[in-house]
Amino acid sequence: MPKDTIHLSALMCPEHRSDVINDIRAKLIANASIQVISTQLLEAGVDIDFPVVFRAFSGLDSIAQAAGRCNREGKADRGNVFVFNPPKPSPAGRLLKAELAGQEMFRAFPELALSLLPEAFSLYFNLYYGRLNNFDEHEIMDLLAGTDACKFQIQFRTAAQRFKLISDAQQHGIIVRYKSDKTTDKTDDKIDINKLIQQLRYGGPNRDLMRKLQRFSVNVYDRDLQEMRKNGLIEEVNGIWVQTDKNLYDPVFGLDVKATPNLYW
Repeated sequence: MPKDTIHLSALMCPEHRSDVINDIRAKLIANASIQVISTQLLEAGVDIDFPVVFRAFSGLDSIAQAAGRCNREGKADRGNVFVFNPPKPSPAGRLLKAELAGQEMFRAFPELALSLLPEAFSLYFNLYYGRLNNFDEHEIMDLLAGTDACKFQIQFRTAAQRFKLISDAQQHGIIVRYKSDKTTDKTDDKIDINKLIQQLRYGGPNRDLMRKLQRFSVNVYDRDLQEMRKNGLIEEVNGIWVQTDKNLYDPVFGLDVKATPNLYW
């Protein structure tokens, strides 16, 4: 991609993503040339309007979300959305099954798929869920639509406790040392993550501090956390994992789970 191409992913902390999204919006308002490469993060409610969108083949719902970032404000007569087949398919699992269901839709019902009408999504989700080997492995449906539910005895709390796409035990938050140019809410002082970490180290966690630190947190899988811990890239500060090595967080790409220690930092 051309120089200065912008990157967005969930491996960037919220403060970093916010800065980048503000930069994208400013460039779009100025009609500057801009290229953005993003994971599905950009499809999750980010209000940005691009004149052209390229989307790797995926589920019809993801394609529709990506299309929703094209000519969003109707400034042009029409926007252009290109859906392409990447060199490699999606990873095995739900992403791949969504991609296969989307491809089947476009092969068998191209006009309906392109319409993005409700009936298109009904057919797509039937194809998608039909590919899942164990759609209701935690037996949630009986709690919401079983015999008791028909008597208005719907077990919302139990269903909520069982419904976790990713177990909390598999993910951990890491506080990264991202340098933001933003100021604090009440002063002109720059937000200093190093000062926040010092407050955590010597004063312990509290609600206000944790709210601020959450803006500098990145979630990682347990196996990646253990590898970073073994390599001395993170430390535990009053129960919170904190970056200790400069190489761990890139100012463009965010957290590098495969980073190696910087012995001179």
